[in-house]
Amino acid sequence: MRTKNFLLALLGTIILFVGCNEDDNVPTLDLNGSYNGTFTVEYNDGRVFSNPVVVEFNGENFSSSTGIDRFPAGGNGKFEIQGRSVKFVDENIWTADFDWNLILNGTYIYTSYGNDLVLSADKNGLGIYKYELKKD
Repeated sequence: MRTKNFLLALLGTIILFVGCNEDDNVPTLDLNGSYNGTFTVEYNDGRVFSNPVVVEFNGENFSSSTGIDRFPAGGNGKFEIQGRSVKFVDENIWTADFDWNLILNGTYIYTSYGNDLVLSADKNGLGIYKYELKKD
């Protein structure tokens, strides 16, 4: 009888851990709208570039403005919220004469407080690419 109770308790514990997901506690993020703010890239060699940026979200689509000297480069396409990150898929064709990490593309970790949204990513070990935005 003790073995049966132990096995039932063990099975219950396993089901509890398998059934729980860290993302279950992530609130639903509604990005629809226009956001103004600042794009900053901090390269690992100490160089820092920053410019104003506008990012717009509409349904599953996004667009990002281009800054001076492509800081940021811009981008537009589809996006998807995945837990605590946002995955951007840019749909443009680009020339090869600049840092493509400046395109809003790939996976960014987000933090959101009220109308404030911060998207950041460590891209290819080159540096931190960050969008600090406020919803209009």
